[in-house]
Amino acid sequence: MKTKDVTIKGRLVYDPRIDKNIISDNPALVMATLAEEGIIKTEWVFDEVFWENISHLADYCDSMEIEKPDEPLCFFNFGSHLCSYIGDEESCDKTLNRCKELGNEKHFPAMAKR
Repeated sequence: MKTKDVTIKGRLVYDPRIDKNIISDNPALVMATLAEEGIIKTEWVFDEVFWENISHLADYCDSMEIEKPDEPLCFFNFGSHLCSYIGDEESCDKTLNRCKELGNEKHFPAMAKR
């Protein structure tokens, strides 16, 4: 089975708790919306019980304390053509400071002029 890590930073999703479409990064709402749109393949039935369960899961996700970084993080894969790092280092913590240490700050997403 193929897997892929994805970061969602706000997407138009359906929120059954208020019966409206909103912009959110709530994982439960994003997952349910992507599945309903057929982007994630499932055999789920999108009935009242499903949306009630998603409401509870969304509440749980909202209640979790998620540590957000104080600074923007790079979303490029380290060493990829977008990152453009060439060198001997094997890791990056995706911060601008690390990018500067590697001499690659001109390719940091917030700094790059593309």
